[in-house]
Amino acid sequence: MMRNIPNQYTREKLISEINETHEGTFYSIHLPIDSTSKLNKGYSFMDFHHPLFLVDFYKTYNGCSWKQAAKSTKKIQFSLGKRDKPLQRQLTPVERKNSAKLK
Repeated sequence: MMRNIPNQYTREKLISEINETHEGTFYSIHLPIDSTSKLNKGYSFMDFHHPLFLVDFYKTYNGCSWKQAAKSTKKIQFSLGKRDKPLQRQLTPVERKNSAKLK
């Protein structure tokens, strides 16, 4: 989970900023929107094509400021999934199917 996303960022604006350095490394991004204010809730979830892309993404962005939010003092932070969460729950349905074939 990526945290401290400025509220005025739309999904498109977030993707645009991420694509400046990491285009093609992720296949899904979810930016929850508050139904009342119509602004994002300040966090997002991303799925990367490969775990190493996540490592590179983290090294690039963790602790940095948002480029497209000049007045924001927020620094990008990350929260990773729980370590005790079984791997099968973390895999996408296609990855689960493919990993079952390897057994």
